[in-house]
Amino acid sequence: MPKGTRPVVSPRQYFRGMPESQLPEDIARIIAILARKTAAYGGHLPWEEEQMLKSDLMISRRFWSGFDADDVRRECFRQGIGFRDTGTITDLVARAQAGRELRPHFVFRGFRLAHDRPR
Repeated sequence: MPKGTRPVVSPRQYFRGMPESQLPEDIARIIAILARKTAAYGGHLPWEEEQMLKSDLMISRRFWSGFDADDVRRECFRQGIGFRDTGTITDLVARAQAGRELRPHFVFRGFRLAHDRPR
């Protein structure tokens, strides 16, 4: 390796030694679904999936609270989601947890993702 260059590190390698996240199972499952969609679309998150996530974050706020946004980032990297899409997902979760309004596309308003926990 030439002097002054850093080796390329994948997100999975970067978080390999970090402690396990404290995410609820349903949130981890949703992130796994987003990871599969990201992989199916050439490594980037489709805008429709982002809008569905926004809608669920607005409707089901209580399911998305009680954990840190960094846990979401860690899980996204573990699932193989790229840096840009991980940043998008983490930012949306952090904004929803802070009480900010997210505006999904009108087609996706009212969309809910499946949560296992009782309402």
